[in-house]
Amino acid sequence: MKLYLVRHGESEANVAGIPFTLAYASRFPRACQTAEILVESLGLDLPVIQDARLDERRSGLDGRPVEAFNGLVRPDPMRIKPERGESFLEQMERLRSFLDA
Repeated sequence: MKLYLVRHGESEANVAGIPFTLAYASRFPRACQTAEILVESLGLDLPVIQDARLDERRSGLDGRPVEAFNGLVRPDPMRIKPERGESFLEQMERLRSFLDA
């Protein structure tokens, strides 16, 4: 199995026409739109499957300045878990569950 991770852009592999059999995106509209554009531009008839395990890190600080989050986690960015958020390690475990599936 080959896995290609794309983040809102075009790569040499996309242009070369590598075939895809599945398309996943996080639940964020911009990620879904990017995946849909990629699938369409490759002429593929694939649905874009949204999966919450691909979402960005849950900061627990929605609506607050980025510096509020950065200042909180700076002492230990891997392990500090904001209230109502998740640590980086928890985020990676969430992503691992997607990859394992």
